[in-house]
Amino acid sequence: MPEDTLGQRIAMIRGQMTQGDFAKKVGIGRATLIRYERGDNEPSASFLQQLIKDFGVDPQWLLMGDESPKPELTSMEAALLDNYRHCPESAQRNLEQTSALLAQRGGCKELKDAG
Repeated sequence: MPEDTLGQRIAMIRGQMTQGDFAKKVGIGRATLIRYERGDNEPSASFLQQLIKDFGVDPQWLLMGDESPKPELTSMEAALLDNYRHCPESAQRNLEQTSALLAQRGGCKELKDAG
């Protein structure tokens, strides 16, 4: 999917989540999200801040489309991250704990508590 417009980048953040589910998650109406993704309306600064915070996107990439300095994820890493982002908070905590336990047993890096 091209990333030429802010709306296209918002759609990329949404990923496989339906527009209705994503709109509900970020606290806007589905029609508003559709207008953002089509480029008919510009999102508010507070909405963009929420995307940056909640989805961990690079602000420079979101606003300008510039490449993020982060390394690209493999398709498996991207799928895992997408699954994590679309889980309820309680399930995210469970995934974090499971990941930390697996890391301890398998010699992987343990996740640091970001909260």
